[in-house]
Amino acid sequence: VEALLMWLSEAGSRRPQTVLVVRHAETPEKLLDWLKEQPPGAVLDWPLGPLDVCGVEAFIASLMLPSLPAESLPSAATALLQRTGGHPFVLLELLRSDPDAWADDFSASNDGASYEHLLSMIERRLSQLPAPTLHLARLAALAGGAFSLKLATAVLGVHALGLADAWRGLTDAGLMQADGMVYDLVSEAALRTIPHAVAQALHEQIAVGLESQGHRPG
Repeated sequence: VEALLMWLSEAGSRRPQTVLVVRHAETPEKLLDWLKEQPPGAVLDWPLGPLDVCGVEAFIASLMLPSLPAESLPSAATALLQRTGGHPFVLLELLRSDPDAWADDFSASNDGASYEHLLSMIERRLSQLPAPTLHLARLAALAGGAFSLKLATAVLGVHALGLADAWRGLTDAGLMQADGMVYDLVSEAALRTIPHAVAQALHEQIAVGLESQGHRPG
């Protein structure tokens, strides 16, 4: 980063148009300092969010996967959006590990080294989250479809306002939908970071929280 910034600074008016790409909330301090020194209008800050279902469909269509017929593109895009959250890199890595990951039964072949690498990558991303945000992600993964803000406040013993930053942190990072649904791969990676004893205790607390809301065990 230092060498790049030195080159950009020395180039001055001769500096070519340059694109710098960094992950959300992971901008190096030296780059932040350099950006502050730039005159107004010299740098365009263009946040890129995850792809929506139309974007995912266009993305996978461009890959021309031999096993994916054109008529299946819409349903494949919907399935992949739920599994990856629309992150292009995660999409690409998932399809690289299993070109049939768009199919309903793709989990049957999730034992390859590439898939393991993908989950490890997401685990590292989760480990960089602030502790309250990571706690919320783990709880959402454990609770699955029963997860809600009300359940989170009951299990974590925190007022809803106390979860606002963590909730927004997960949605801004593209790890959770606004309604609290954690994407499949994120959920799978988060579950792997929870020790068995802790998961067991949390399952009990989740059951108590759901029962207090009127849900009865199946």
